[in-house]
Amino acid sequence: MILSKSLTAVVVVGGLSAAATSAPSRATITERNAIGAFTAFGRSVAIAGEFAFVGEPNVGGGRGGAAPPAAGVVHIFRYSTGTWKAVGELRSSNAVGGDGFGSAMAAEGATLLVGQVSPAPGAANAGRGAGGGGGGGRGGAPVAAPRDTSVGSVQVFRRGADLKWAPTGKLASPDAAGAQFGSALALAGDMAFVGAPGLAAGGAVFVFQRAADGTWSAAGSLPAQGLAAGDRFGASMSHDGNRVVVGAPNRKGKGAVFLFKRDANGAWTQETEQVAPPNLPDGALFGAAVAVKGDRIIAGAPGTNFAAPPTNAARDSLLVSLAAAAPGAARDSVVARLTSMLAAGAGRGAGAGGGGRGGAQVGLATGMVLVFERASFGSWRMVGTLAPFDFGNVSFGAALRVVGTELWIGAPGSDGAGRIYRARADADGAWTGMTKLGVDTIEAGAQWAASFAVSGDKAIVGMPGDGGGGGTVAFLGRSATTDWTLRALNMPPIPERYPKVTGGEVKCGADGKVGA
Repeated sequence: MILSKSLTAVVVVGGLSAAATSAPSRATITERNAIGAFTAFGRSVAIAGEFAFVGEPNVGGGRGGAAPPAAGVVHIFRYSTGTWKAVGELRSSNAVGGDGFGSAMAAEGATLLVGQVSPAPGAANAGRGAGGGGGGGRGGAPVAAPRDTSVGSVQVFRRGADLKWAPTGKLASPDAAGAQFGSALALAGDMAFVGAPGLAAGGAVFVFQRAADGTWSAAGSLPAQGLAAGDRFGASMSHDGNRVVVGAPNRKGKGAVFLFKRDANGAWTQETEQVAPPNLPDGALFGAAVAVKGDRIIAGAPGTNFAAPPTNAARDSLLVSLAAAAPGAARDSVVARLTSMLAAGAGRGAGAGGGGRGGAQVGLATGMVLVFERASFGSWRMVGTLAPFDFGNVSFGAALRVVGTELWIGAPGSDGAGRIYRARADADGAWTGMTKLGVDTIEAGAQWAASFAVSGDKAIVGMPGDGGGGGTVAFLGRSATTDWTLRALNMPPIPERYPKVTGGEVKCGADGKVGA
């Protein structure tokens, strides 16, 4: 099945309508962040059935950077009687300052994996995979720690019969400085995949297998061929059945994606490597986010630059006339003239246009998504591209997920606050139109869709930049008869500023004072 190379730009932006929304006020968010800015609540999110998880990797034991230094926390929410409620928190079993516990997550069934990793000095934090949420949205630099927290680790949590989540151990990690083991995570039944993009050999993805007694053991690594130092292989990943796609966003300066397939004997082989097209610029971060569905690979390149459309007075005049014209012969004439102009290339700048194919040029970091498909004879080829409707630092393609017949694309800079682009499949299965999904009332810089996760009729969207870096998450839901609607906005608890006052009433003296 061949995807369309020219996608219809359907600009239907409306913000989400709220059903029983518990939205925090701007005053509350400001108060919280005056105490604990840059905690990055929502940096990573995960969802499994009735449970959702929100990583807040830059918060300390005393919250807001108070001692002990920031080590991170994961908040647990449960869906009950139609609402999401906070039901607990998870913390690292060996927390030290700067650990970044909660910087990546993956959840499936009764299992939760939590990455605990801080960036290596000078390393580019180039994205997140679908298993642990989308890329971007780091709230602030972790506090320096006595040990090298850039090695990274992954802790495993399990839900018990009492519906409580408890730690059950760790996944064995390489003892290598800067490995960033746990930067990206994916769960597939009794298999777990852990990215370590900082390894000196160019990165790695480690595979773990769960035994019948619930214990995890190392089961090798994905056999990527030809890696070079700095490729950051393992910065993102996604799986579908017996296939795993892995991003290497720094490979050859532009990025690449690798696809692996598991054979009948359980062995993994590299099926293809797709390098960034030559017209993408250096720093495009191709592979910073990835998704795979059957015989399709989807790769985000959020660093791709485009040139803004050049000014064209004739085109702009026709657009104004079109907006004012009533249906009829006069309007049809305007449409015909505008169509002719666009066909001749006079109304579109290079690389511009929502959803269309275009050459990347130096300009703004707009972003791009590329789609590849496996042909019947086994080779892979690029069959389509998607680009946003707006220009600027949109970071289109920073997060990706296939949701039913739709492709959700995170664009945390779109419209200033961030949007999810929903590309819908047509009757032939090709994505031929996009609309935006977002909340009109959130503030600029919120980074809506820096991370998101979907499970059935429930979704959670992270906004780690909201409230000046404190972060917020949005819970979405849908029914058999309704589209996605906003169900709730949640933020982390506000820390206590003062100790609790206890005891009985004390009367003031003649001078109006009580003691000191």
